[in-house]
Amino acid sequence: MKKAMKIKVINRSAYALPQYETAGAAGMDVRADIRESIVLGPLERTLVPTGLYVEIPDGYEIQVRPRSGLAARHGISLVNSPGTIDPDYRGEIKAILVNLTDEHEPASLLSAEQVKRNADGSLTVQAGDGGLTLNIARNASVTPFGTKNKAKLEDIRMGTRFFAWYDTILESYPAQAGTDKVVLLPSEDDTFAIVIEGDIAIGEGRMTNGVAMVPLRLTAELCGFTVKWNAKDRTVHLTNGTVQTTVTIGQDEYFRATALPDADGMSRPGALGAAPYIAQSRTWVPAELFGLLGEQIEMRGDALYLGGVPNAFTGEADETNAFNIVCKGKTLDKGRMENGVAMVPLREVGEVLGYTVTWDIENRQAKMNNGKVMTHINIGEDSYIRSVMNGDGTEAPVSFGAAPYFADGKTWVPAKLFELLGEQVEMKGNALYLGGTEN
Repeated sequence: MKKAMKIKVINRSAYALPQYETAGAAGMDVRADIRESIVLGPLERTLVPTGLYVEIPDGYEIQVRPRSGLAARHGISLVNSPGTIDPDYRGEIKAILVNLTDEHEPASLLSAEQVKRNADGSLTVQAGDGGLTLNIARNASVTPFGTKNKAKLEDIRMGTRFFAWYDTILESYPAQAGTDKVVLLPSEDDTFAIVIEGDIAIGEGRMTNGVAMVPLRLTAELCGFTVKWNAKDRTVHLTNGTVQTTVTIGQDEYFRATALPDADGMSRPGALGAAPYIAQSRTWVPAELFGLLGEQIEMRGDALYLGGVPNAFTGEADETNAFNIVCKGKTLDKGRMENGVAMVPLREVGEVLGYTVTWDIENRQAKMNNGKVMTHINIGEDSYIRSVMNGDGTEAPVSFGAAPYFADGKTWVPAKLFELLGEQVEMKGNALYLGGTEN
């Protein structure tokens, strides 16, 4: 039986004391106690504080070792591995980290999914489908693509696409990294909504050289395909049990083959006008690939429909019942009347008013919050709620006489939903004003 040993520990960090994460773990993970990002360049080393002070008995030592994941993937190790903490040392435990790579990591292409402006002037940006938290220094070099002009941190907003250079990544979820150099890409105005079987709008597609491109995995899985990625060959295999295909990054060559047992046949490989490529942490392929695999594809207005256009959405908006939308002084696309209820596009209006809008595909639910209040809506359900964040909870649901629905690649909701959330909403003449009327 092991005898327990009491060790005095002073923890001045912002984290809980280290602990064994599994029953068989030989060591405990220690976190860096830092308030700002540390950029560790190639072959550079630095002392990283932990905020921990210990008093261990004579005859014992504490060893500090590098994490194997950081060492293997990023070349981050300890200069003095293993580092030794002697029993008579009473100062703060610090790790001497070194970046053993001899060149900078290549730039990563990212899209800002959430942007937080910090009190010290820096930015915290969520990217990589929520898998990366990037801290951009307040004095970072921000340059528009293709020019030597200076841009500002304020130019980085939700949806902004940019290149970022960073050498080290903190292994956590989401992963964390810091950068002081970004290059902004021009906005892509030529985008369209993607709607699967008239039900879920899964996000935006993009035009590449006149070809409609869609995110491969998300689109394929919602269409019932299994997706397997082969990193060695840079290929992606798709099958739904009936048909199958394989695409290769960088090759404009596509085919359809049977996936049924004892059945033969494969179409002649052909081009669709654009090769698969990787951007924004996604693989993009021509939408026509799914047409080749037997899916119904139709571009209608600013939306691409896969699986057919629902009958309810095939008609054009009745311009006699349309009205202008002015949101915080900005004129948006027209709204529409449904059974006497003023309907507005959820994402377009919500983002102008400062809300974050996300989709919960599995539950067919759109969520929206501005850090103070939040709500969620379900397609086809005339039931709306308001929840106070960090407050008294959720209010009783109310009805506005019209359920949310999809049309023209957008989700439409009653304008009164924003009134419920505390926004000013006023119909004046043939215009609906949100966030206050013009003087």
